Amino acid sequence: MISGRSVKAARHEKELVLITGASTGLGLALAKELIHTRKYRLVLTAREESLKRLYRMELHKEEGVFLRPLDVTRESERQNVIDECEEELGGLDILINNAGVIYKCVVEHAIDYERNWQMEVNYIAPMRLAALALTGMRRRRHGKIIN
Repeated sequence: MISGRSVKAARHEKELVLITGASTGLGLALAKELIHTRKYRLVLTAREESLKRLYRMELHKEEGVFLRPLDVTRESERQNVIDECEEELGGLDILINNAGVIYKCVVEHAIDYERNWQMEVNYIAPMRLAALALTGMRRRRHGKIIN
C-alpha cells in the first residue's frame, strides 16, 4: 500500500490494455467497445500499413487511446511496444493477443510457407509477446493475458 492506496491505483486509475490486430474484425470491435466503456486506457496496435485505418477512424483522438505499429512477428516491435507500456504508460495490465492470419483453403491445399507463417503469427509471436508482458505483470503481481 502506498498512502492508503493500492499499488495499481497509485500507478493509474484506469487499467492499461494492449490489443494486437486492432485494425479489423474482432480486434477493432473489441477496441470500440472498450473505448465506449471509458474504463480503460488502450494501446491499439496493427501492422504499419493497417494502422492507417485506425487513424482514419480518428480513434487516436479518444482520451486514453494510443495507436502503435506492431507486427507481432518482429521482435524489435514487440519489445518496443511492451517497453513503452511499462516505462511510459505506467505498466501493462491486460494483453489481448488478437492478431492472427488465416488462409481460406483446405489443409491439403495449404503450402508449407502458409502453414509456417500461420504458426508464427497465431502461436509463436503471441507467446513471445506474452513472455515480455509477464515480466512487469509478475513484478506488480497483477495482470491478465487473453489469447
